[in-house]
Amino acid sequence: MNAIKKYKSGESNNLEKLTAITKQKEVKLLLEKSKTNLSQSLIRFNTLIQGETFYNIKLNELKLIEVNSLDSISNPVLKYKLLEIEKSKQMLKLNKQQLLPDITIGAFQGVNNGASPNRYWGVQAGIAIPLFYKSDKSKINASKTELLMKDSQYKDYINQLTSTYKILLSELEMNKNEIETYDLFGKELANETIINANKSYKAGNIDFLHYAYLLDNAMTLKTSYLKSMYLYNLTALEINYLIK
Repeated sequence: MNAIKKYKSGESNNLEKLTAITKQKEVKLLLEKSKTNLSQSLIRFNTLIQGETFYNIKLNELKLIEVNSLDSISNPVLKYKLLEIEKSKQMLKLNKQQLLPDITIGAFQGVNNGASPNRYWGVQAGIAIPLFYKSDKSKINASKTELLMKDSQYKDYINQLTSTYKILLSELEMNKNEIETYDLFGKELANETIINANKSYKAGNIDFLHYAYLLDNAMTLKTSYLKSMYLYNLTALEINYLIK
């Protein structure tokens, strides 16, 4: 390791040597952790698929996921709740009809014992009044209550859906601003920092501690950018899942 060689030759002090060794071990541990996380994610991914083939992930350039607009019309949950409301309306209508008198009218042909002709035509009408008025009235009130409850649940779900959508959009916008800031300024700054740090360290213009500090700053910019990309896409998936 160069840091140890420099320390032994007297080109650097003990602090620089220890810093270099520590940084090397930190990077190695982070790399191993990333590999382990990737392996575990692939296992969970293939477990969900439950196929005979083990699928791997092809690492490509990160791209922003397209976000769909809020479409409450085709939302399956809202469709289901609308059907529940319609069902409650029909039940209320049916219970009201059961409370109305049932009127019947019909024609008939009769026969008597008199002289011929002894057949005659007649008309009969009847009215049936519900005997259990209070019971039917209770059913109507219960149907009204259920209808109000279903309508309230529908409106409440729309409010929750809209609120969640707005919150996720604000998070999306925040991550997008961070990504755009990196693309405009951060990327060039990070690359230039690495290039100049390498040149200055090789030329002996800066010590290892300063060199490590500059590299940390550059890596922090790049890591923050990747994290913003990850959070943006994660939020975009949440939005797209929310409206489908």
